[in-house]
Amino acid sequence: MAKIRSQKLKQTLLDFADDMETRLAQKERESYAGWDKDHPTTLQLLMKIKDDATMIGQLRQYNPEVARKLAIDIANRAMMIWFRAPIKN
Repeated sequence: MAKIRSQKLKQTLLDFADDMETRLAQKERESYAGWDKDHPTTLQLLMKIKDDATMIGQLRQYNPEVARKLAIDIANRAMMIWFRAPIKN
């Protein structure tokens, strides 16, 4: 396994992963479910990622907090897609 040499990059990754976990825990408490099932569909996840990415472009200057939250949501949805993808040997 490759190791990250840059401490700044490593800390940023850890902070980002922590924010992902916090957001997933929040959604879990709100009874969101299905991330490991078929709903929302992978297509729905991809469409939401696209919409959120567009919003980040529009909000980045004016509301960086919301832009950061959207980036976390995108990452969590990407994780869901990654989880569903079959592993080929």
